[in-house]
Parts: sequence; structure tokens; C-alpha cells
Amino acid sequence: MEQEAKLTLLGRYQVRQMVVRLLENRLKIAETLRKDRDSEEVALPADLHYGMPRTGTSILHEVMAEDPAFRPALTWELWYPAPPPEPATHDTTRASSDAS
Repeated sequence: MEQEAKLTLLGRYQVRQMVVRLLENRLKIAETLRKDRDSEEVALPADLHYGMPRTGTSILHEVMAEDPAFRPALTWELWYPAPPPEPATHDTTRASSDAS
């Protein structure tokens, strides 16, 4: 990455932080799934929407967030998806001890 992007010192730091966060998330997701072996399949909510970048998913997210029937994902849930937040506190508390 450094050679192709010609990263500065700050760029190297930010890329490292991002890669470490993504690897930590992957390990935590795998651990969460390993602990929950009761089901072979992971059930996804019927109202889950996702898409490729630059296809209008951000505006779709904003429009759906206006409907009280939907609960949009909070930024911290997207950055730190595992372990899943407790339903009673998911609006106010970040999951586990990911304060890094």
C-alpha cells in the first residue's frame, strides 16, 4: 500500500489502524459465531439492506431511518460489529471494551 499510494507518515498510521480494526473485527465475529453453534445458519433480519458503493445506499439508509418501523445501524455498530450489542443498551453503549 505504501508504494502504490505513496503514503505519508500519517497515512501509514491511519491504514495500519484500519487494518488492525478490520482484523480484530474478523476475529471477534468468528469467535461470536463459534460460541453460537446452536444454529447452522445465521438469520439476517428481513429489513437488512446493503449494496455496492456509489449505488444510492446512503440515501436509502437516510430515507429508511425516517420511518419509525426501522432502526438504522449506529456508526459504532458498523465499525465494531462483534460482539453484538445488548438490545437493552444498543442505542447508548458501544459493544464490549473496544475503546481503542
